Amino acid sequence: MALINKDSFEHIKKESNSIHDKVAATYATFVVNEKKYIQIDTYGRLTRKDKNRVSQSIQIDEDVARELYDILRETFNLN
Repeated sequence: MALINKDSFEHIKKESNSIHDKVAATYATFVVNEKKYIQIDTYGRLTRKDKNRVSQSIQIDEDVARELYDILRETFNLN
């Protein structure tokens, strides 16, 4: 599990890119010490032995959410 650090959330250029397999995902929202968080959990491929087990978890707070919102808006031309 990882909480994304705003100070290290940066754009990089990659030489090669590929589309990963589609997997199921869930999200949860929660508050700790009056600070809001979102956690996104992804699950393994359909061929995985234990399909209902979380593979990765990422957490974001409001600062990173604002940064991610700006990135999504710019990348996908969202209004």
